[in-house]
Amino acid sequence: MQLMKNIRESIKEDRFPQFVQDFMARMFPDFSYPVWVVNALQDVNIHLRNDYSTQEQCCTKEKNNAKP
Repeated sequence: MQLMKNIRESIKEDRFPQFVQDFMARMFPDFSYPVWVVNALQDVNIHLRNDYSTQEQCCTKEKNNAKP
């Protein structure tokens, strides 16, 4: 489980927020993070790159996909 090992190492090295930012950038290269992820991470003081504009994009996508 390399992911858990990397998480533990980042915590020990006091760089967990940076780890999360890097991981999320790899998982979502276009920065289209799910809104709930952005909100949850903000609650624990981890701010993703471009999270404000991404949140706007996610919300816009959700509104456009909503059924009338």
